[in-house]
Parts: sequence; structure tokens; C-alpha cells
Amino acid sequence: MNYSLRFVSKKYSLILADKNYYLWYRNGALYLSHNIDGSDMSLLGGLCKSNVNYSLDSLRYRIICKSKALQRILRFQPRSCIRIENGRYLFSFNRNIYEVNYDGRIKLVHSIRKGMANPLSICTIKDISGFKDCIAYGEYGWNENRDPINIVRCINGVWDAVYTFPKNSICHIHALIPDKREACVYVLTGDKDNESGIWKATNDFRCIVPVLYGKQSYRSCAAFIDEKLMVYATDTPLEGNFLYETD
Repeated sequence: MNYSLRFVSKKYSLILADKNYYLWYRNGALYLSHNIDGSDMSLLGGLCKSNVNYSLDSLRYRIICKSKALQRILRFQPRSCIRIENGRYLFSFNRNIYEVNYDGRIKLVHSIRKGMANPLSICTIKDISGFKDCIAYGEYGWNENRDPINIVRCINGVWDAVYTFPKNSICHIHALIPDKREACVYVLTGDKDNESGIWKATNDFRCIVPVLYGKQSYRSCAAFIDEKLMVYATDTPLEGNFLYETD
């Protein structure tokens, strides 16, 4: 089988690929295209409107958005984006979670708790035995004092903490990985050795136990489940990074 590699875009950041739709970000605005090369790209809407970013004055926002370096340093870009249904998406930006649709309507639906940053990932939990269908994320931030960290979920538009890791147990949560076969959700945590691990949540997050725990080789931000294995990638500045597999 022959494979080809082609350049897509230097100016725009791809934040989601969804069947025949592609969502892009550039300089404080969202764009939509039907082609991966962005040849038919159209503006969805800006993220500096008063109803979207009420905490920012437009001048400061425009200054930040003119510099890619500032946006990266301040993490001032959409971080995670998921489809919640056809034509509607959720994404995290500037310590908030927003909903956007194909018509360009952007609205704030949830604010991140003080002291936390944008979650690294938002996930959909659906049709998993023992769990209510929901949108969920794990809290992520510097958390220097190692305060309690929550798993937050949304059901019917209501966001609340469904599980809390106690103080001094972990720094933050990198990702939630649903697994229908095992009827569980894996929780990826970091960052020090004793905080890094892959946990298994069952019974609607009432029970969470460590599966792999206590080494940088278990410090992961992304994992994928197939019929027999979990494959995960480590993300640590302290050791070499690898792809691992585990049953």
C-alpha cells in the first residue's frame, strides 16, 4: 500500500477533524472548511466578542493574537475540541468551555474553577455500562500546593464535580479515556513519580483504583484502546518518551 504525505497549513491550527468538516483557529477566530487543505475556509466567528470573552479587553486580546509566541506562552489557543452532536462542538479556551455551531454562534457554557487552566482534553462518555451519558474532563493546572483535583462532568447542561482526588495525591489530570469493553473510564494523571499513573474508574466514578502507578513511564496524556490492548504515549521532560502497550 502506498502512502503520501502533504503539507496542509502553516497559518491555521487544526483543532478538530469531523467527517466532512474541519475546524481551524487563527489569530483569535474560528474557521470552518469542508476540505482538509482549507481551500473553502470560511469564518465562523471571533473569540473576542463581549459575550465570549468578557474577562478580556479587546485591545489586550488583539495584541496577544498578533503574536504566535505570546499565544503559545500564555496557552491562549483552543486546547480541546469535541463534537457533541451534528453541527455542535465544545472547545476549551481562556479557562472556559464554549459551544459553537455551523452557524457561527459561540456561547460560554462553563467556566473552569479558579486556579485551574484549560483541560488538556474533554471527552464524551456514552453507552458505557455503569455510567451515565455525559461530557467530562479532568482538572488541569500547575497546582503547586497539590490541592484536591476534580473530575467534572456535564449532564443536561449542568456541570459538577463527580469525583475528587484528595490533597497531595496528584498534581492534575491529563485525560479521561472511556473503554466500553471493560465498562470503565481510565484516568491519566501526573506529574511526579508518585503522582503519575493510569487509574480505572467504574460505577459512575464511585470507584477509582490505580492500574499502573508511580513512575514516569506511566505519565501519559494520550491513550488508545483496541480489542486487546491499551497503547499510550508518555509525556515527561525527565526521561525519554516512548509508546507503551499494556493489557
